[in-house]
Amino acid sequence: MQAALDETRLGLAEGGIPIGSVIVHGGRIIGRGHNRRVQQGSVIRHGEMDAFENAGR
Repeated sequence: MQAALDETRLGLAEGGIPIGSVIVHGGRIIGRGHNRRVQQGSVIRHGEMDAFENAGR
């Protein structure tokens, strides 16, 4: 939960909507992200989508 809150703060610091997300598998964080809709002018860059994209890398 703390990692998601950290992502929330990053989004807010970038001037975006304060929503963070993490993806956990087997007790390990495999993806992190935050809402980037405002920063990138995108309707799909929600925190969860950002985390999924980062998990795929």
